[in-house]
Amino acid sequence: MIIKNVELNRRLFFSDRVLINTDKKRISFEAEWSENLVNEISRKISNFRIESGNDFVMLRRILGNIDEKKYFVIENAIFKSIENQWRFFNPSAFQVPRPLSVVYKKNKGISEYIVFSLNAKNFLVALDANRHVADKLRKKLENAENPDEKDVLITLKEAADEEHGLIDFELRFGVTFNNYRNGKYVYNGKSLSSEEQFDFVCSLIEKYNLVYIENPFFEGDIKLYKKLTDRFRKKGIICMNSKINDYTKGLNKRAFNGAVLKFENLANMKNDAENFTDGKINIIVEGADDAMDAAVGLGIPLVKITDDKTGNAAADRLNRISEEILKFRQKK
Repeated sequence: MIIKNVELNRRLFFSDRVLINTDKKRISFEAEWSENLVNEISRKISNFRIESGNDFVMLRRILGNIDEKKYFVIENAIFKSIENQWRFFNPSAFQVPRPLSVVYKKNKGISEYIVFSLNAKNFLVALDANRHVADKLRKKLENAENPDEKDVLITLKEAADEEHGLIDFELRFGVTFNNYRNGKYVYNGKSLSSEEQFDFVCSLIEKYNLVYIENPFFEGDIKLYKKLTDRFRKKGIICMNSKINDYTKGLNKRAFNGAVLKFENLANMKNDAENFTDGKINIIVEGADDAMDAAVGLGIPLVKITDDKTGNAAADRLNRISEEILKFRQKK
C-alpha cells in the first residue's frame, strides 16, 4: 500500500472526515481536525509505503510530533483497512495466544483469580473451560462477601477439578494482587508489611501451586520482585503489570520473568515486545480487540482476558483469527 495524500473533507451538517488516499483504496474516519494539521500529516506521509509491520514503527517516527490519541486514530484506520492483519506482521503465524482468564474478582486483598492452560491445543476450547470454571466458582461463592484468599483458592481448585473430568488438558492457577496502599498490603481484616507480604505470597505459591503471580508488590520495590523471582523463576511467572508502563529498572535487574504488554499503538507494541523477548521475559498481552492481530503476528504466547465487553471482543477476534489461520494452512 502506498499513501498518496491525506485531505480534510468538511461537511456542513455532519462531522468532518479525514481521507487517506492510497494506491489501493480510500480510507476515511471522522475527526474534527484543523486543515493545517491534516496538511502537515499529508506532507509527511505522502508516498509512504506500508508493506510490513516494521513500517508502522517508521510511520510513528515520521509522525512523532502528533499526540498519541491522534496518531492512534491514523494508525488504526490504516491497519483496519488491511485484510488478514495478523499476516501483515507474520504470514507464517500458526497459533493465537493462550487465554489467561480472570475468573473471579475481589475488592480487598487478592484482586483477581486466574485460570489458564499451557497445553490446550484449541483457543476456544481452552477459553470455554476457563469460563466453565468461572461459572462454577461464582456459584460456589455467591453468598460469600469478600471471602478470604485461601477460601477462594480452595474453591477454585474444586471448580477446576470438576472441569478436569471434561477436558484433556491441564488447568493452571494464578492471582493478581494490586493491594498496596500507603506502605501496607491491605487484606480484609489485616494489613501486612513488605516482608510479611513476601512471606504470604510465598506460602500461597507453595500451598496452592500458583504459577502466575501478577503485581505482588509495589512496582517500585524491585528488590522484593527480584527476591521472589529468584526463588520461583523455574516454577512459574512472576509478572509485573506496570501502571506507568515503565519496566526499565526491573528488566535491567531481571526482577521479574513476566510482563503485561500494553497496547497504545502498533509501533510501541512491537518495540516493547522485542525488548521483552530480548530480556527473556514471558509476555502477556492485554486483551484488547485492536491489539489481537498484532499479538498473533508477534507470536505473543498469552493473552489476559477479562469477563467484560473488552475481553469478550478480544476473545471473539482471536477465535476468528484461529479460523483464518486454519484456512490458510489448509490451502498449503
